[in-house]
Amino acid sequence: MATSSRPAVRAFTLVELLVVIAIIGVLVSLLLPAVQQAREAARRTQCSNNLKQLGLAFHNYHDMHTMFPLGGPGGPPPGAPNHYVIGWTGRILPEIDRGALYDELHKLTPNPFNEINPIRYDTSPSNGTDSMWSRPIATFLCPSSTIAPINTKLTSPTYANQHSSLHYRGVAGTNDVDFDDAGGSTRAFSTAGIMIPEGSVRSSDVSDGLTKTLMLGETSTDEGWNSGDQNGWGGIQPWTWGSYYYSTGWLQVDHKYIQYPIGYTGDFAYSNTPFRSPHSNGAQFVMGDGSVVYLSSSTDLATLKAMATRANNEIVEGY
Repeated sequence: MATSSRPAVRAFTLVELLVVIAIIGVLVSLLLPAVQQAREAARRTQCSNNLKQLGLAFHNYHDMHTMFPLGGPGGPPPGAPNHYVIGWTGRILPEIDRGALYDELHKLTPNPFNEINPIRYDTSPSNGTDSMWSRPIATFLCPSSTIAPINTKLTSPTYANQHSSLHYRGVAGTNDVDFDDAGGSTRAFSTAGIMIPEGSVRSSDVSDGLTKTLMLGETSTDEGWNSGDQNGWGGIQPWTWGSYYYSTGWLQVDHKYIQYPIGYTGDFAYSNTPFRSPHSNGAQFVMGDGSVVYLSSSTDLATLKAMATRANNEIVEGY
């Protein structure tokens, strides 16, 4: 009887199998951070592209109106509490291909950007989640932000709906804004920057240089409406609110004042909350010429303040 000459097949031992599994685990652990870093790099690039679009929109607006768009106002309209006025975000809608939404705003009030014609905060052209306020605008959103595209922190039952978020704010200057409480303001706001709450700024007014002056920056502050302190107001981020008139004073929402370093943590009030981002060790800004720069959280505060003003004759180098 013939016997088979085929050699016996050797199986893996348990030790060899465990070694292979361990090697695979090490490779995955090495690869995963690289994948995460690549994804974050892509998100940061998209964020930069958003800011570039906004910078271009600001200059297109300037070409049309001979001035940069204004931030939300600071002067209260008589007898109009619980209203808000839309600031720069609404003004540039035609420049970011949202002309239809711009037209809808004017159906609510003759001039939604004027404090004489404010909009009630619970006004909505329709009911449900498809309202004007709850439509996210991609150009206003950083893909890395922890603040959801629909701001669910606005939980007051008096609101008609949820509001879509804004992850970028204008740079108005450096003055500390002094508020008594959530409903009061001394109107001590700055007008030294490009994105000022009242008045108009032209490119010719930026004598410090458009390439050296901040115009917009990232603001991903995750405090919400019900956070229990003034940080809650600083974290309110709907794009529809340029300024919000509550009881006795305005709260400027669409712009900030540089009083602290980038990413600084602590207890702040309203528009004094620092610029910050979900990106590591810094935040992205739009300069007055429309270019985008990444400023480290270690950037000297004196340098940031100099960059926040448009005509103080500071010399800014090496940021």
